[in-house]
Amino acid sequence: MKIQRIFFVPAFLLIALFPMVIPACSRIQTVTVGLITDLDGNNSHIGNEIYLNLKLFQRNMNLFNLKTIAMSAPTALSVPGQFQKLWDQGVRIFVIGHISAGVRELIEKKNPKDCLIFNLLAASQTFSGINDCFIRLVPDTKAESLAIVGYFNKHLAGKKTLVIYETANYPYTLPALAVLTNFISNRYSILGLKMSEFDTVKTAALLKEIDFDAVYLLIGGDYATQAGLLTHVIKDVRPDCSIVLSPWLNTASFMETSGKDSDGAVFPSLLPSENSNPAFREFRALFYKTYHTFPRVPHSYFAYEAMQILAECANNNIFDPEGMKKFILASGGFDTIIGRVSFDAYGDVQREYHFLTIKDGKTVYEK
Repeated sequence: MKIQRIFFVPAFLLIALFPMVIPACSRIQTVTVGLITDLDGNNSHIGNEIYLNLKLFQRNMNLFNLKTIAMSAPTALSVPGQFQKLWDQGVRIFVIGHISAGVRELIEKKNPKDCLIFNLLAASQTFSGINDCFIRLVPDTKAESLAIVGYFNKHLAGKKTLVIYETANYPYTLPALAVLTNFISNRYSILGLKMSEFDTVKTAALLKEIDFDAVYLLIGGDYATQAGLLTHVIKDVRPDCSIVLSPWLNTASFMETSGKDSDGAVFPSLLPSENSNPAFREFRALFYKTYHTFPRVPHSYFAYEAMQILAECANNNIFDPEGMKKFILASGGFDTIIGRVSFDAYGDVQREYHFLTIKDGKTVYEK
């Protein structure tokens, strides 16, 4: 089932709720944003939280009328078709909440131009360094992998390291493997697993043949449940093994499935500590007040952040996609709910990574 959701806040209501001084000669603009994400498939928990963040921004914004049209794309192959439907409705500003395979399908099938696309999830390095219509709010795999290599080299130096990667998402895993193998100082081994056919017995037999005392799970969020099961197998084979996780495994399903065996595991995060960032703390409080829960998908925060950047464009009376991208690249950076975020000459984000440790099923920021 394809879902199209429209959330529209009239201008007069925004003015009533959020008083502001508007010059007599000015006119409140209507900006239409098309959201393409999974709203009714296997990753709908991600897509729906992205959608909630867009709605939350709409309720707390007063610079322009924001109209959001949300289209469900449960698979990578469905992304180009949903993009075309939005394009035919006149949408030229998009938020794409899909993995690298979905964005690759969009680029190959539609070669989008004359629009602005905020990319929230697709981290493949193949999308970086290209002068196109994308603003990438998620760092590519090189930046992510360099942060992880830095952690290994500093905190787990000398460990015999096993890198376990999923074989189903090569646009993500292969560039990450290239960085890891080039920069890690430890002796390492590599094991590829088809996580969609994960077998605990066969995996345990494979692990027993490898000499390791540290492991990195290079696995995306699509297989968080299987990664949790894999954690049990690793601890059965090597009880004292140190585990480092990809940032995509910071999910409720991984925590629940891995249980106590994930205690002590470390992963990088793009989200700051609430104690170190008042804006982040205030945003989480607002989200909880509105929806009676906290956001559970780290990358869904980028949706709200994208709208903050869009608001800065509107504040400078820039509403066309080309002008918006030029403004974003020339801005020098933006202060958002996550912190200071900036972009290079191609629209690729530059962010700081933080490391967290799992303790008793909860995450704790490392000092």
